[in-house]
Amino acid sequence: MRFAVILYCFVCLLCFSLQFQDLQAQQSIKLASNPNISPDGSQIAFSWRGDIWISSIEGGVAKQLTQNLAQDIQPKFSSDGSKIAFVSNREGVNQVFVISTTGGYPKQVTFHSEGSIVEGWHPNGQGLIIRGKRDHFWKRANHFFTISISR
Repeated sequence: MRFAVILYCFVCLLCFSLQFQDLQAQQSIKLASNPNISPDGSQIAFSWRGDIWISSIEGGVAKQLTQNLAQDIQPKFSSDGSKIAFVSNREGVNQVFVISTTGGYPKQVTFHSEGSIVEGWHPNGQGLIIRGKRDHFWKRANHFFTISISR
C-alpha cells in the first residue's frame, strides 16, 4: 500500500512537470538576457528564467537547452557553433559548464571553490578563457585563466 501511494505521488509529479514544460514552451519569451550570436550568425543563445535557450536569429520557437532550479547565465558559442559554454550556480557557486547546441547533459569544466565566470572561447576552440577570484581577496582578486575542455 505504501509503495502504491509513493508511486501515485511520483506519477502525479511527473505529469505536472510535463504539463509545466508544455506551458512554458508555449509562452512568449520576454526580457531574455545575456544574448550571444553564433559565429555564422544563424542562431542566438540567451538566458531566460534561469535557463539557457537557443533560437534562430530570425525568431520562431526557442529550444530550451538547460532545465534546473539553478541560475544558468552568460551563454557563449564555441568558434564552430557546436557548443555553448555558460555559467551556473547549480553546484553552490558559479562554475562553467559546456553543452552541445543540440542539447544533452551539460559538462562541468571548472571546479574551484571560489567559482568561475566564462569570458569566451580560446581561438583554438578546445579551451575557454575564464575569470575567477583566486588568492588575495583584498586586492585584485580576479585573474584570467585558460582551461582545456577536452578532459
